[in-house]
Amino acid sequence: MNNTCVCCGKDVGKEIKRKMDCPFCKKTLYIRHGKVVNEREKEVFDWQKYMDFLVPDIESVRLAVEKELAQRFKQQPSAHDLIWGMFNYVVVHLRKPSDLEILYTNMAQFLESEGKVKQAVEIRRTANKMQIASYIESDIYEYVKIKNYEDGFVCSECKQENNKIVPIKEALKNPELPIHNCSNKKCRCRFDFISKYDDEYKKLNLNSDKEITNEIVIPIKLKMEPQKFSWRNILIVSLFFIGLLSLPGGLIFWIIALTLYLRSKKNNIN
Repeated sequence: MNNTCVCCGKDVGKEIKRKMDCPFCKKTLYIRHGKVVNEREKEVFDWQKYMDFLVPDIESVRLAVEKELAQRFKQQPSAHDLIWGMFNYVVVHLRKPSDLEILYTNMAQFLESEGKVKQAVEIRRTANKMQIASYIESDIYEYVKIKNYEDGFVCSECKQENNKIVPIKEALKNPELPIHNCSNKKCRCRFDFISKYDDEYKKLNLNSDKEITNEIVIPIKLKMEPQKFSWRNILIVSLFFIGLLSLPGGLIFWIIALTLYLRSKKNNIN
């Protein structure tokens, strides 16, 4: 039974099934993955779930990072240091831009939860860069369009950038989101990706159609060479007419003419 406080080690007198305060040390206890944990462990558990689907074994990552930080600081690392260390450990082991986009987005959310807005903006910019890189991999997207929600919460800076179209490779070099000088706590603008097959691509006249070239066909007059008659051809024709005039006995002349004709044709093929 989970009836022992992990902070003071005393029996609380009942099974701990949900969040509660220890009656002895007054510290808050939580349940995570069926175990009683303290505030620090609860925070680590809550954030490592944003990484566990990106690596084979998140627990081994946690143990490795916690050990390295403990050796460096000569004490148990704080929840913040451990979580941030795990994020940085995972990020260097990822290769797919789509995975990196997810991880950087979660890193930005973690910084925002701690009030580090400026650092979060730069991390979100990196996440957007990874998003663009993942679309470039498909080789069908040529442009990105900046879009906002067009509601009453959109700041003036974001309104000016709404529907702005940028070549995707240019956007990769210098991702414009989050919008610089956005007056909101968190910029909500996003990228819409325009592919070669979108109607908007053609409407914007972005050179989507192939150029059609009309080929001019010039007729060529072939010079007909007069057919040359060899002595064999003359002989074949002569034998044909001799045989015709000598029927029925002239059949032998036709056989000779046919034999000469077939030999002549065979020689021409060779």
